[in-house]
Amino acid sequence: MPTIFEQDGYRVGVFTRNEHPPPHVHVRRAGTIIAIRISLSGAEYRDSGGRDPTDREIRRAVQIVKERLQDCLFAWNKYHA
Repeated sequence: MPTIFEQDGYRVGVFTRNEHPPPHVHVRRAGTIIAIRISLSGAEYRDSGGRDPTDREIRRAVQIVKERLQDCLFAWNKYHA
């Protein structure tokens, strides 16, 4: 999974193969993976894997993705458009 960027211990990336719509990124932190849907209108929590994230981790992951939404959309489109 290529990393788009890292911030505050969160690593944001997108899988390059066998992915499925809707567009989304995966945010990894401390044993959990948080999937965040992305679109021109924003970002929202989708689901998680590994260790269950806290509500605070989910909110922070969504905030981080929103701050770099254009980078996330560009990466998704680079591999899946």
